[in-house]
Amino acid sequence: AICFNITSYLLAQSRHASVGPQVNVAAPLMVTGALMGGLLLASSSSIVFIGSSISQRGSPGQCVYAASKAALAGAARTLAVMITLKVVVMVIV
Repeated sequence: AICFNITSYLLAQSRHASVGPQVNVAAPLMVTGALMGGLLLASSSSIVFIGSSISQRGSPGQCVYAASKAALAGAARTLAVMITLKVVVMVIV
């Protein structure tokens, strides 16, 4: 019988808990904010974020990655609603 220790798994995932969101959520949003703040986007621009199907279906050992990609997708949808220019915001999975 295989015994899965969920506590050990969560502790291992927590080591990556700060890096995943920084790379997959904070960095893309900071770059987008810098481009928009500097008015470097034309009104016909597109903003493309790279998503992952793991954020919807899950995968063993990918807890933090899946959560950070789901957060990015949510942030992209919110950004799309907030932008008043004709800038297209999308997540590619």
